[in-house]
Amino acid sequence: MDVIRPSSTLVPLVGEKHAKGLFGTIVDNFYLVALIFAMGTSLGLATPLVTECMQWLFGIPHTLQLDAIIITCWIILNAICVACGLQKGVRIASDVRSYLSFLMLGWVFIVSGASFIMNYFTDSVGMLLMHLPRMLFYTDAIGKGGFPQGWTVFYWAWWVIYAIQMSIFLARISRGRTVRELCFGMVMGLTASTWILWTVLGSNTLLLMDKNILNIPQLIEQHGVARAIIETWAALPLSTATMWGFFILCFIATVTLINACSYTLAMSTCREVRDGEEPPLLVRIGWSVLVGIIGIVLLALGGLKPIQTAIIAGGCPLFFVNIMVTLSFIKDAKVHWKDK
Repeated sequence: MDVIRPSSTLVPLVGEKHAKGLFGTIVDNFYLVALIFAMGTSLGLATPLVTECMQWLFGIPHTLQLDAIIITCWIILNAICVACGLQKGVRIASDVRSYLSFLMLGWVFIVSGASFIMNYFTDSVGMLLMHLPRMLFYTDAIGKGGFPQGWTVFYWAWWVIYAIQMSIFLARISRGRTVRELCFGMVMGLTASTWILWTVLGSNTLLLMDKNILNIPQLIEQHGVARAIIETWAALPLSTATMWGFFILCFIATVTLINACSYTLAMSTCREVRDGEEPPLLVRIGWSVLVGIIGIVLLALGGLKPIQTAIIAGGCPLFFVNIMVTLSFIKDAKVHWKDK
């Protein structure tokens, strides 16, 4: 079975007739629209971060024109990676991003206070285990602050959209590995990396506030979230070198994300492409251009509200699709288990 689009994964559940018919087409179209919104949202959130880096490093003012130039550069670099193929372009960019991520996190861990970070991590794990049941069902019905609706639902909808895309992409680049190896590596690897990321960066931010080096709430209110993030990195020793490292990391990380999404979109829309083949070059570049345009439009609309609305609207239909994909996998796994 060629699993290169969401409808293909539903064959064990709904049958080949429905998966390749109208129902499968509707599922694929929901997925494509939602993924385009998700990718546009990623650009809408990443671009201000890069432009704020440029303002800090070069003194270039943050404008919509600069945002458009940054997105155009990402699309051009993505085209270069695409032209090199999956194994060359994407792998090299991903390796550089991974090594640089570890380098930057290691630098923050060493210079910001390793002892405090370890203590904060231990305390945070305890808080997580204690408050996890409440956080799972927290809606703020009495206070009505809107945080769960504005942020928790937003991030969950975002990940619901990316779940299918990342599954298809990771399965493609993990050819030769067992399902157990893939699942174990992704669950354990992503969990560990997420804990490390938030522990190191969160501890550094809290330490800067505790020492009265930065007033994060004031920075967010006056200059926005992106500027506040930049200032937490600029407050570290060797600030210029640190900012250059962070700037390069943000730039390459966004290129790899565009690359993965444009690859999956191209695979899902090219009916003639079979498992083991790569989608046409122009199709992948075309998808990255379209996603870039949507990112610019979301930035032009201004504010975070359009971005949150786009993600939630795209994620709602895919919530049910993800459930069907999971049930389909379980059913297919039982059949293969009986055959063995």
